[in-house]
Amino acid sequence: ALFGMTISILSIFLTELCVLIVVLGPRTFFHHFFYVLDLFVVTSSFVLEIIFFALDEEVLESLVGLIVIFRVWRFVRIGHGLVEATVEITSQKYESVKEERDQMKKLLEEHGIPLPEGNEIHRSTLGPSSHHS
Repeated sequence: ALFGMTISILSIFLTELCVLIVVLGPRTFFHHFFYVLDLFVVTSSFVLEIIFFALDEEVLESLVGLIVIFRVWRFVRIGHGLVEATVEITSQKYESVKEERDQMKKLLEEHGIPLPEGNEIHRSTLGPSSHHS
């Protein structure tokens, strides 16, 4: 039962990576180190799982550490993907707010309304120089 579940999960991961290769194209996919490493880890885990299933328990026990490392790596990659997605969403929101700021500045200028003292609108808290902590 455990073997079947493990093979099913690894198959899903392999399918996901194959779809990613098709969507991104092989050139783009294989230029991203973590995608290639992920493909190696998942493929190796899949192959090793099948090999270990066929081996006796003594050999399997000696290689458990390797399996654990491969499984932990997959969770690290999932966490990395979540962080990457969060950064991308934040960037998109930042760009949207920046565009709105520029539109407001343009409207103020078009209507002859002076910009705030010290041109605070130019040095928005959204700019990279404001990240002084």
